[in-house]
Amino acid sequence: MTYGDTISIPPDDFSRNADGTLALDDYSQQVTAFHETSHVMQEMVYGARVNAFIDQGFHIHSSGNRNEAYRVTQQMFDDMDSIHDLSEHWEQQAELLEQSLRTLWARSQATGSNSPAVFEQYTPGMSLDVAGGHIELTPERWQKMLDFVHEWGTAARRALGSTGGRFTYSGTHDPI
Repeated sequence: MTYGDTISIPPDDFSRNADGTLALDDYSQQVTAFHETSHVMQEMVYGARVNAFIDQGFHIHSSGNRNEAYRVTQQMFDDMDSIHDLSEHWEQQAELLEQSLRTLWARSQATGSNSPAVFEQYTPGMSLDVAGGHIELTPERWQKMLDFVHEWGTAARRALGSTGGRFTYSGTHDPI
């Protein structure tokens, strides 16, 4: 499956259903929904930034470790003032956004509610694991994570302004 230039799942990596569509487990569907959607939004928010991909490619090549290139550590998180601090490092930003959104989604599923009040409440013992970087969530870090997600949402709404705030995709793709 490929959407635009940013989302792709190698079809040979997954088994197929009887109708020929890819059989994706829940984890793979979550990664596609949260992580890869971030790439589409990043392209709309920032435009194409080839240098960011090239820089990360060099980092991966030199270390031989994808997670090392995409890792967001607790210290990095603490030093950030904005989600846009990672705008030149798309994969780090996408990994952080994915884990944040999955954490919020898990909370929504556990409580059965999408009420903003559910998301505002900090729960001790929560953490984010971002490409091997562990971020222990404190009340302050929880709020910072929420602020980053809100900030990203605002940037995405501005980027989608011409669509009335709706995410639209036009093009052709094979069903998964």
